[in-house]
Amino acid sequence: MGSNSLASDRVWATLVTNLDYLPGVLTLEYCLRRVGSKYPLIVLHTDAFPEDGRAALKSRAIAMRSVSHLAPSTAPDYANDLRFHDTWTKLVVFSLTEYSRIVLLDSDMLVRRNMDELMDLKLDPSSQSGDAWSKRVFAATHACICNPLKRPHYPADWIPRNCAFSSQHDNPEAAQKAGASVTSGLGKLNSGLLVINPSKVLYEEIIERMETHGIGYKFPDQDLLADLYRERWVPLPYVYNALKTLRASDVHGKIWRDDQVKNVHYILSPKPWNEIDAEGTWRGENEMHKWWVDANAARINDEKPASNGGNGTDDALGVTRVLETSGISCCLVGISALVFYGAARVREFWEICVPTELVGKAVLLLQSDPYSTDYRPVEPWPHASRSLLHTYNRFKGRGTDFYFILVPARDVHIFCEPCNFARSLRGLPYPKLDVFIQSCLDMGDDLQLCDVVDGTDLSEEWGEENLELDGCNDVEWAEDVNRRGGEFANGKFAHWSPFASDAPRSRRGMWQSKFDVEGYLRLQLFSSPP
Repeated sequence: MGSNSLASDRVWATLVTNLDYLPGVLTLEYCLRRVGSKYPLIVLHTDAFPEDGRAALKSRAIAMRSVSHLAPSTAPDYANDLRFHDTWTKLVVFSLTEYSRIVLLDSDMLVRRNMDELMDLKLDPSSQSGDAWSKRVFAATHACICNPLKRPHYPADWIPRNCAFSSQHDNPEAAQKAGASVTSGLGKLNSGLLVINPSKVLYEEIIERMETHGIGYKFPDQDLLADLYRERWVPLPYVYNALKTLRASDVHGKIWRDDQVKNVHYILSPKPWNEIDAEGTWRGENEMHKWWVDANAARINDEKPASNGGNGTDDALGVTRVLETSGISCCLVGISALVFYGAARVREFWEICVPTELVGKAVLLLQSDPYSTDYRPVEPWPHASRSLLHTYNRFKGRGTDFYFILVPARDVHIFCEPCNFARSLRGLPYPKLDVFIQSCLDMGDDLQLCDVVDGTDLSEEWGEENLELDGCNDVEWAEDVNRRGGEFANGKFAHWSPFASDAPRSRRGMWQSKFDVEGYLRLQLFSSPP
């Protein structure tokens, strides 16, 4: 096992065997986070992958797993396509039964939109998928067999009229939602994206077929899968594995829609990163390559050292990445969230919300190797009478002025789940605007509510459409936090007083009051930040 363990049993995976593809891997992982995927990426690597590459992954808290190189005893000569020497190894994912679902991605892909739904795609159970009657063994997209570059070593029947995508030209809208029939064309698939339920039975079948028929497969892993499981796989729409050649008007431009594509696959050479010179300037011409170059530039910018003595967003991003990679969902709350939504607040520290039941796990994680070299626990925040800050675990970045606390989700009245998060351009998770405002209403927190309304310039009508305004604030929640605050004080602090509003207040009334100018000004003049 590699240097990171994962809490999730559903993961993205990619294989890397050399440093040539490291830029692709780093940007792939970055983009998965940027589109808000709630599932981690695990990087599979062989022993041939250099230590420098592993260090680059480790420094970014990207999970790794060592796998053995896979190839048939007698393999074809891939002199025309050297890339195929390592692609057999992709098949090892079928053996990783510690995971219930793996979506395998090639590292030369650009994820543009969230595609977490693939983790829930119906496939036959792994215990049954080896049976001959199983028709949903795995999912993939069709291969494009048009051979637009007229490569002479490609099969003679790889021509447009035999291509599954050609059958969708008359109904391009349908092509965005469904793949062509598994029986269309020559039944070939592209293994750049595979949705699988790992299975010992399947893996044994695959290894046996590789040894007996491997010499005859021109396109190693994908030819084997298409042959062994002919008409037994689920065809996905092209948007999940949008081969860059499809976009051309004389290939499959009739079905391609930029705004529908979720994942671009930069098949063939050059790769986008090959067109960036030593000064970091892109020298290419393909507009699609520029998409990847821009995403890569955003990643590099996000990885620059933090400013202000370490008290910056990059430090917070590092912590959230560590937590999320380990299966602990988290988001930034408190003043950080207010600043994100335009409020004029000054942040002294970062409040990172985690599920209440996972606070202990998060604390242990941050104090374990290798993260204990970056973060050290410090004394809780000095007691403040009108908050629970002094009850939370507090950490400091080593060698920086970066402080953060772990806030139990119950104390900010938020369900700390990825479906409730929005992402900054740098990939930092925050509560979605409606989730954040709803929590303010449920807690009866007038000050935060005022600030976020002012910062976002919302309308009263927006609240009617996006919030639950019926009923009142959560009185039971307020009584609970006041009780816990009092128990912690236990007579030690003479100035302890309840701080949460435990009197019933109409949520609609609170919301409407923020658009009552005179009432709003009174609250701003006679209230002070907590």
